[in-house]
Amino acid sequence: MNKHNTYIFCDETKFYLNNNDSEESIYYLGIAIEKNQYLKLKDRLKEILENRRIKAKTLHSTSIFRKKRPRIELMEDLTNLIIDNNLKCFCHKYEKNELFEKAKLLGKFNSSIINFNKVEFQALFFFMTNLNTYIRDFKPNLLEKEIGMFFDRNVYGVNETESFVFPNDNFIISDMTFCEKSEIDLLFLPDFIGFILKKTIENTNSENVGNEVNENANKNYIKLKSSGNLNFVNIKNEIIEKTINKLK
Repeated sequence: MNKHNTYIFCDETKFYLNNNDSEESIYYLGIAIEKNQYLKLKDRLKEILENRRIKAKTLHSTSIFRKKRPRIELMEDLTNLIIDNNLKCFCHKYEKNELFEKAKLLGKFNSSIINFNKVEFQALFFFMTNLNTYIRDFKPNLLEKEIGMFFDRNVYGVNETESFVFPNDNFIISDMTFCEKSEIDLLFLPDFIGFILKKTIENTNSENVGNEVNENANKNYIKLKSSGNLNFVNIKNEIIEKTINKLK
């Protein structure tokens, strides 16, 4: 990690119609932390968790925030940690029904590490490439270079830590690494953002009225969005489709 000046820690949250969700999508969340902030934030997160008596070895919002124990104060602590340290957050939405079949046309590029026939790979691919375009072309002064991305195990890193370097000069993000979440405590922050986003979307369902976890998540998501720290990086689907047509 020492070669980077900015770390973007990433996680995803998924919606499936088969699970009675309102959409068929995968949202990727990223949170940027500068090298000189890393140890301070790691220590502050540890302090918050100790103060709120969280003892889990691996930090997952879905197991920490529950109906029987909504932990309202902890949600507020985490939101304030992000805002008070002016951490830049990123949200990217992959819509399966819009892109999956179109992007399968890129299957000619499939290999042992590339698979456009899988929804999860496509979601990761569009997040990675769109975030790179967003930072490079639309927000060139937002983050200090060199930039590395770090993920919880999902598409890659299932059995062991995996890293990939981007040799192309078009990539302002130099590489990405997939590892066990317990190895990097700060991966809990994008997990948390994804959680409050998902609960906010669920909160529009009348069945969740009175659900303290959902309502408090909604409150904190609105606070984060209002702070200006949350960047929506989706490139319009029409542009993505044109790109696909040029490559296929």
